[in-house]
Amino acid sequence: MTMNKILFMVFLVSITVVDLTHGKIDRTTYAREDEVLVVDDWNYKNIVKNINFIFTVCYEKGREGKLALEEFMKAKAVLINECEDLDFARVDISKYAEPRKDYPMVLTPCIRLFKKNKFFDYHGEIIAKHIITWAHRAMNMPLDIKVSKELEELKKSTSVILGVFPNKSPQREYETFIEASENYVYDPKIELPRFAVITTQSRVLRELGVSEGQVIIYKKFQHGEKVVFQGNGRDGAALEKFLDDESYPYVHKHDFRGIHKKVNSLEARYRHVLFMDGDDPSFKATYKSYRDAARTYSAKSKDVLFVYSDPKEVPEDTMTGYFHIDLTRDLPCNRIIKRDRFNSKFRPSRLDLSSSGFLKFTEDVVGGKITRSIKSEVQPSGWDRTDVKYLVGTTYESFIFQNKQKSVFILYYGPGQQQSDEIAMELEKAAYDMRNDRTVVFAKLDVVQNDGEIGSELQYPSLVLHFPGGQRSKTYNGAEFKAEAFTRFVTSGGTSTPPDAYERMMSDIEEDMSKAEAQLEAELIKADEEREALWEQDEKEALEKSLVREYGQTMDELPEHIKYEREHGENPLEHDPEEHVNAAIGHYEF
Repeated sequence: MTMNKILFMVFLVSITVVDLTHGKIDRTTYAREDEVLVVDDWNYKNIVKNINFIFTVCYEKGREGKLALEEFMKAKAVLINECEDLDFARVDISKYAEPRKDYPMVLTPCIRLFKKNKFFDYHGEIIAKHIITWAHRAMNMPLDIKVSKELEELKKSTSVILGVFPNKSPQREYETFIEASENYVYDPKIELPRFAVITTQSRVLRELGVSEGQVIIYKKFQHGEKVVFQGNGRDGAALEKFLDDESYPYVHKHDFRGIHKKVNSLEARYRHVLFMDGDDPSFKATYKSYRDAARTYSAKSKDVLFVYSDPKEVPEDTMTGYFHIDLTRDLPCNRIIKRDRFNSKFRPSRLDLSSSGFLKFTEDVVGGKITRSIKSEVQPSGWDRTDVKYLVGTTYESFIFQNKQKSVFILYYGPGQQQSDEIAMELEKAAYDMRNDRTVVFAKLDVVQNDGEIGSELQYPSLVLHFPGGQRSKTYNGAEFKAEAFTRFVTSGGTSTPPDAYERMMSDIEEDMSKAEAQLEAELIKADEEREALWEQDEKEALEKSLVREYGQTMDELPEHIKYEREHGENPLEHDPEEHVNAAIGHYEF
């Protein structure tokens, strides 16, 4: 008689994120269809004000709007079971236009998350699977760590905020951690830490060397440094302050080669840049001081963005020509750039790489106590006695802004360059012809020896018409470089040549940023989806290894059978299977 073995196995549930179920919201408020808020011109302000987290689809009637709504509803069906704090809404923009006025959107259909009165848009392809992954990131829903390898892989790609709550206990501390993750900032322009949680038993805890109830931050931006929350795990305000202080990337790394979404954004007027070799023995302490200063200043103002650059990764001409750094004497050092037409640079009077030193330099620059660093010739005598005024780095800015009633037409040139010299001669003729005109003054600037609009990608020779007060300018873009053409350009206020690219440029920048955001989000979503697939494979392997056989469940392992075999082992003929079975489990009549 053959009997199958009975196997007991450890069942592993493969999920990517932990369900957020600590604060269930009331889904009976406001008008709803299929558990989705129907937003209109009259209720949208109250909805955004009174509900913390709203996952929204904005669409217009038509095929694209219909498809977007279908994918949104598929995503809703999943997310509603994962996060009871998250509400869902839809707004037909073609029918209700008021929400668009207060919460502008570039394109429709649009997937948008309102998070405590702020909103963030999804820029990728509107497919349920992708927008679910994006919602996980935007809500900072913790990844569920079941295998220690998963955490180690996650730490290689980003900073990690880890909560250790086996079986989601202690319950109140677990709920506080989940709420802190929801309230954590979301900004698609910067690399934010990922939240993760361990809810399994002691094996994973032992492998990782962590303890129940801990909240730990692994800082990728500080070479993997680990810091543990020491406060009361039930105090949400204290935990959120700890997470903000220790994990938010107050300093952004950039090599000044390509586009950095945060560094190149228009959000801050100043960039405070630290140049220091990451292999410097004092780098770790200096970086900490720099980050502390960034954190302290950001609490007062968002007008300064703090940037770290490794000199080995920054082009030399950028450091020498743009930042005014002597590579043999100045490093390590710090500089501040102001976002203005001159890309003004500031350098401290003395090197002080302490937290207080970084902070004071920042405050002095923003407060106007430090003048900008300017590369300049000595102002020659008689510079303003000719029809074309001779400007140098130290007089350039003031000359433009002091002419509040006159436009300033400037030639940016390099002496000795043939084209520069030819245009300079034509400019002299135009200046002479208009010498009695009280609406314009002509000038020139040697950009090889002087700072002017360095960093604004101006090529020389170039001619720029600065309108009165220096608030706006237009680069000469005519085909003819003759005195008569210059005169027409100046007298027409720049309208004699094709329109400049300012507005097109702004449109292009917005489009490029949207594409960059879409690409970044697509990469993040792809990474999450690949990680999920990898983790599922790892967990499948762990499942196979965890199969356990319960001893004593086969016929040969029954105690009664073992005893019978021992008593009749010397006489195989005495072995009567039927008799043995009846003896072991009893005789039944059928």
